[in-house]
Amino acid sequence: MDTCVRNGHYEEALGIQQLATKLAKPPRGSIPLVGKVLEDIQASTDWMLSQLLGKLRGQITLPECLKVVGYIRRMAIFSETELRIKFLQAREKYFDSSLQSGIAQAGASDDPYTMLCRVTELTRVSVFDTITQYRALFSDDDMLLPPGPDGVSGALAHVSFRQIFSAWIFKRIQNYKKTLETTLEDSDLDEQSLDSLLGQVMYFGQSLGRVGFDFRSQFVPMFTAAIAKKCARHLREGLEHFEMSLKTFSLPTTDLSVQSSPATTGEASLEAPHSLMVHYPIAELSNAVAMALNEMRFCAPVCVAISIFKQIQTLFDAAAEILLRHDRKVSDCTSEAKISRSLIRCFCHDLVPYANRCYRRFFPEKLFLKLEPNFFRSRREFVAPTELYDLVEPEATTAVQPSGLEDPRLRMEEATTKVDNEEPGSTDIVSDGVNTANEPPEANPVITMEEKTES
Repeated sequence: MDTCVRNGHYEEALGIQQLATKLAKPPRGSIPLVGKVLEDIQASTDWMLSQLLGKLRGQITLPECLKVVGYIRRMAIFSETELRIKFLQAREKYFDSSLQSGIAQAGASDDPYTMLCRVTELTRVSVFDTITQYRALFSDDDMLLPPGPDGVSGALAHVSFRQIFSAWIFKRIQNYKKTLETTLEDSDLDEQSLDSLLGQVMYFGQSLGRVGFDFRSQFVPMFTAAIAKKCARHLREGLEHFEMSLKTFSLPTTDLSVQSSPATTGEASLEAPHSLMVHYPIAELSNAVAMALNEMRFCAPVCVAISIFKQIQTLFDAAAEILLRHDRKVSDCTSEAKISRSLIRCFCHDLVPYANRCYRRFFPEKLFLKLEPNFFRSRREFVAPTELYDLVEPEATTAVQPSGLEDPRLRMEEATTKVDNEEPGSTDIVSDGVNTANEPPEANPVITMEEKTES
């Protein structure tokens, strides 16, 4: 039997084992010589079992896997439940070893995107190979685990065979999710890499959905959080640049009359107002909004529309507070006060309507209105605080008419009505049900320091 096991002749070794089982029955089993032979055969049997399980822990084809599990089943060492668990444990060890080697190879390039693509591919291939092998080896019935003499199986009598395999797949997906989530948090992938990686993950989830394990809904929040994080960084940097530019800003007297230009910008135009070239601190905010939106032109799930809306509105609120503090500081100086009011006027009448046009073109209302209709019914547009409008239009608030006076922000909403009513362009849809907004035209070009100096 040792020779058969050493040479891989498991069929002949099983025949010898079956013969030894017959010899072990009384009265021959009590003979010392027979007992010695039985001990040697048992040692050879354990060695054969170790070899067979070792084959399951390596790369193995489906026909060979069927033979190996068939040999283990004929050895009558494990019950059906134990055999299923042993098979999954063996495949998990192979899965972990191949995953570690793949990560090590991809980690040599020090590229998070390459590493995540490699992990996604290895996970998908390994999981599908295991699913194919498991369903070929074991029946897919929903039988409950039979009670065992030790009481362990009896305590799990409510667990079915199908739940054993489902738990294994769930564990593998959770490990993959943890790796993906950790890498996305620690690295800064560009929008093209995010879009490509999102497509691979959605394809993986859709493929598993054919066998009843669709996990796509669990992975979407990770990508939306990464996209929102990138946009928040652009907006935060834009606010910092705005505050620094405001300290050194000076406007020529001949340009104090520069205001919004409705004839040139148009109601639905995405061209930045020309007044931003003169009021370059406001242009820093415009650039931040444009960069945040352009960052998502390759990968913009519709579910991030509300988050991006709140981030941009928070940016405007913070900038408005800075403008108010600056206006109070220079209120005693007539020339500085005029410059401050000019900035506020550009912010209210040029930047905010322009941001509304860009946002509505990037996220057409009919695409995301069903997400949170109550939110967008009450907050359809970006708005500046009322205090800013009071500073640049004091005559509009000196008296209250009995019928009520129109809020200046309503005129801004009317200025963007045509954008909401326009037919949106062709919208790219990410595979497997994740919608993305169409790529907008280039919004506001980034204003360089040379252009600021010329202005």
